[in-house]
Parts: sequence; C-alpha cells; structure tokens
Amino acid sequence: MSEISSAALTVALFFFLFVIFFTLAVRYGTAYIGRVLGYRINALHRDCESILDTRLIPTAWLEPPPSDPAHYPAWERRQKRRAPKKLQELYTYMQNTLSISDIESREDVLEELRRIREKWQESDLVEISAFYKGFSKQ
Repeated sequence: MSEISSAALTVALFFFLFVIFFTLAVRYGTAYIGRVLGYRINALHRDCESILDTRLIPTAWLEPPPSDPAHYPAWERRQKRRAPKKLQELYTYMQNTLSISDIESREDVLEELRRIREKWQESDLVEISAFYKGFSKQ
C-alpha cells in the first residue's frame, strides 16, 4: 500500500509541477510574444511612414557598410536587391493589415508604395538610400 501511495504521490507531484510550469509558460510566453509582435508591427508602420515621407530606403533596412572600400560595390548591389524585397514584404503587410480600415486610404498607400518600388528598381542606390542623404559619393 505504501508503494501505491508513493507512486500516486510522485505522479501527483509531477502533474502539479507540470501545471505550474505550463501556466507560467503560457502567461509569460504570451506576454513576450505580444511584446515582440508589437515591436515588429510598430517598426513596420514607422518604416512605411518614413518611406512615404522621404521615398528613400530606411537606414534600418541596410546592412552596415563595409570598412574596406573594395567591398563597397558588392555591398551596394546587395542593398539594391534587398530593398525591393523588403518593400514587397511591407506592401503585403499593408494589403492585409486591419490598422488601415478605410479602403480608399489603403489603396492610396498601396499605390504610392507601388510607385516607390518602381522608382527604386530604376534608380541607383545613391539616389534612393537614406544612408547617402547629406553625403556625396566620390
């Protein structure tokens, strides 16, 4: 009988610990995920506002420039390929977000993002990057 009680007590203890662990994981896990998603959504809206205001690639979207000037052309090509992809991700987000409930406003934003994407594809990185704003490239 003591073996059964001991086994039952062990199972009950593990179950109790599992419930506590699961409860804490759900509580703090959802808070953490909410914080991360909130930060990401805030960054998307900030980037969208910045792009619509300046029509330039945000510096947050660019990798740090290389310290060796010989690697600069490759860095520029990478950034030039990367920016339209990130803009497409932003475009897709803006198509689906509920934060722009007015259909006309959403269509205006999407149309402006399409125009900006076309400009970015046609232009040199120096013309479309906030990194170069205020600098002259030699």
